[in-house]
Amino acid sequence: ALNANPSILESITAETVWKRLDSLQRGYITKTYLASQFETYCLQRDNLKNAIADSRQVVKSLDVVVSAVVNFFLIIVFFVLAGQTGASSSGLWAAALGTIISFSFIFGDSVKNAFNSVVFIFFMLPFDVGDIIQVGTDATRYRVERITLLTTQLRRWDGAVTKFENVELKKQLPLINLSTSDPQEVTFPVEVDMECVSQEFLDNMKNDIEAFLHNNKDKYFETYSLTVRELKPLFKARINLTIDHVYSNLDSGRIFRHNSLVLVAFIDTLKKNGARFSMEKGTLAIPRG
Repeated sequence: ALNANPSILESITAETVWKRLDSLQRGYITKTYLASQFETYCLQRDNLKNAIADSRQVVKSLDVVVSAVVNFFLIIVFFVLAGQTGASSSGLWAAALGTIISFSFIFGDSVKNAFNSVVFIFFMLPFDVGDIIQVGTDATRYRVERITLLTTQLRRWDGAVTKFENVELKKQLPLINLSTSDPQEVTFPVEVDMECVSQEFLDNMKNDIEAFLHNNKDKYFETYSLTVRELKPLFKARINLTIDHVYSNLDSGRIFRHNSLVLVAFIDTLKKNGARFSMEKGTLAIPRG
């Protein structure tokens, strides 16, 4: 294909390749990230092939629906023209009404569902083949495998394959597309004694956190937030650490592992810089009746 289109090769430069590889615009890439980008590229090519095949199938289904609608209107036009040529108008319109009622009973729901599916799939554009979606209040995750006019085939996280009618899938709220979501942001709150909080305390913690993020640039962005949010009862202060992963919440196992990693680092710097949480004697005592 490249030999037949030499202009494609001429348009490829080191800058365009680098922009493709460094999609996060960090100015560098790691070996692990390069491997994941290559894997993602191959998967996208495979998904594109499936999406084209599914699009052709949807077009064929639309052709059937459109043909049925056109034939229906041709029948109506026939009755109108026949009435204008002098045939018994009452008999013709009675036959036309019977035809309309019959079509509405037989094809009414199908045409309505097909129309709603077209709006859902082609205008709302909730997902493409290969996307990971999170469906319903129980947050079940699926990979989109096939899209047709009336149904979508999904593969659940445990490998089970199921099909949803598009009109029913539309009702499964919330419907979240994890593949197109922004990188995951996570906040870790902690309460400490108010007397141990100072600007020096915060500055020392920030130095530790910046060093941790710098050493784990393949997992987190180096931007973060460490703030004292509010005062709590018993002379406590709530501190929030907010970090951004470099990826969205596609792989929950990876999210949990990396959240654990940053949480351990957060605990270590709290202990290192003398954070305390003390309880006054008798504070939690149950009052006597």
